[in-house]
Amino acid sequence: MNPYSSVVVRTLAARLDRNQVAAFRRGMQDLLRMDQPRVVFDFCSVTHLDSAGIEFLLNCLSAIVKRDGELKLAAL
Repeated sequence: MNPYSSVVVRTLAARLDRNQVAAFRRGMQDLLRMDQPRVVFDFCSVTHLDSAGIEFLLNCLSAIVKRDGELKLAAL
């Protein structure tokens, strides 16, 4: 991993549920295609997380790991 590659911080919506996941996924598509993506998901505003949100997080983790990247969670 390149120690000088940039880190992208994404603040999650207050509700990370089935209704919000589709929009957030569209916004993440380009980022998840990068080589060695370094991503931080900021949970400071999240008040509700359902199974669709958890599935989305696991899918992001899987895509990032396949590209030798890192995913961190903040403000849980």
